[in-house]
Formats: sequence, structure tokens, C-alpha cells
Amino acid sequence: MGACLVFLRLNGIEPKADGPEWEKLTLDVAASSIDREETTARLRRLLPKRR
Repeated sequence: MGACLVFLRLNGIEPKADGPEWEKLTLDVAASSIDREETTARLRRLLPKRR
């Protein structure tokens, strides 16, 4: 997750504030309980809308 956040920030995308949704996403990825598509969908919901 740390690498993901660094990548986003280096590319001009500032994620929403840390919260329970980020923790749940991190734990689900670590446990391999969600697939790539679900990870992508949830990550997109945690990012600001692009113009």
C-alpha cells in the first residue's frame, strides 16, 4: 500500500484521507481475499474524481 500511495502522489494524485476504508483494502489485499478487479474498483473509489 505504501508503494501504491507513493506512485499515486508522484503522478499528481492525492488520495483521500486515511480511514477505515484504506485499512480494509490493505488487509483484504494482504489476505488475498479480493482479486485484481475488486482491488482496482475499491482503490478508484478512494481516489478523488479526475477532471
